Amino acid sequence: MPVNFVDAIEKKLAAEQLSIADEFNKTRLLVIANANAQSAIKEAGGVAQSRLIIANATRDALLAIAGTDPGVDLNELTRLYLYLETLRDIADTGKSQFIVVPEDIQLIIPTG
Repeated sequence: MPVNFVDAIEKKLAAEQLSIADEFNKTRLLVIANANAQSAIKEAGGVAQSRLIIANATRDALLAIAGTDPGVDLNELTRLYLYLETLRDIADTGKSQFIVVPEDIQLIIPTG
């Protein structure tokens, strides 16, 4: 066989192999992206379920506390709980400072 003919066949085979490899890589990337998306969806669903369980347990606990004393205002108890949880979240970051002052004192504190 002529050398030019053999070279042409080899180049054609190499091009076909590159094309097959490119298609494989595209498919592989799509499979990986889909797997990552599915994983993120499952994780988000787990986080949502966890938050719902915590919210229901908190509601039940607040109702139980309010039920023990008829003088307890459930709305006020809920506001106090959320306020304390917010303060705890702020304190957990370790990057915030806050000052608690009596309600009858109005202060403007520069933050800069």
